[in-house]
Amino acid sequence: MSFFQHPPEIIAAQGTGALGGMFYLLPPLPPIILVLVYHALIVFQALRLNHIASELRLYPKVAYVVGMTYILLTALFEQWAHITPALICNSLLIWLFGKMVRLQEVSLTRPVIYNIGMIAGLSVVLYHPAVTLVLLCLLALAILRPFHLNEWFIMLLGVVTPFYFLISVLFLSNSLEDIWLYIPEWSWHLPLPAHGLKTLLATAILWGVLLLVGIYLWRSHAKRTLIQVRKAWAVLLFMLLVLLPVMVICKDAGFESGIMAMVPAAAFIAGIFLFPRRTWLPALLFWLLTLLSLYNTWQH
Repeated sequence: MSFFQHPPEIIAAQGTGALGGMFYLLPPLPPIILVLVYHALIVFQALRLNHIASELRLYPKVAYVVGMTYILLTALFEQWAHITPALICNSLLIWLFGKMVRLQEVSLTRPVIYNIGMIAGLSVVLYHPAVTLVLLCLLALAILRPFHLNEWFIMLLGVVTPFYFLISVLFLSNSLEDIWLYIPEWSWHLPLPAHGLKTLLATAILWGVLLLVGIYLWRSHAKRTLIQVRKAWAVLLFMLLVLLPVMVICKDAGFESGIMAMVPAAAFIAGIFLFPRRTWLPALLFWLLTLLSLYNTWQH
């Protein structure tokens, strides 16, 4: 609703990867196009994440709660209400998770492992803060597959494949010295906005509380699920752990990079809407998050 007053913008931070450079080359677009593109990205990602969660039977009830939770969480902060490389990267992240859970299948394992590594490598080339996805891929391989050294080499081969093609293109265009622009850099920093800090901290604390409650509910119901489902939840938990510190440890990663952590967070927080027997609690939480997102975006 805030887009009626402030339409989303295309924001690209210098030095965050190939997507940032591509965004700088885009011509100015009409506000209505930006609104449609932003909503199309969010809704597509929510539906895709919800489809994967339903296919895996992460929850006993098949509903659109995971997708709804993702939409609510991505609307919490004004910095996330724009078209950014991190938002685009969420599509690759959800695609990557959908591939990861297939590692439990016996057939077609090697092509899936290679594709997982290649998606992770492509994500790093496009957006440097996604570099922690490489660690996530290795963790998922260790969780979902028995150890085979050749499979680990296949995974790493997939990771370096996008860099191989990138180096080839730069070499043929006599721009090989620009390769350092596509290598992630590390720097300890805390990208907090200059205005609305109190509201941001209050919203972040509420999000943290909801996440802890969601994890507690998941732990309470995990014993009654299949081993394959528990392993998928473990991958989501590690995804959350490797994505949360991204905005702090990656150089030039702004607060907008935190939207990547909303992919696994949505899966955990969705349990708050599904498990309580009293329906007024999920309804109250829904309207609380809706009104909070409206306040955070309208005040800017």
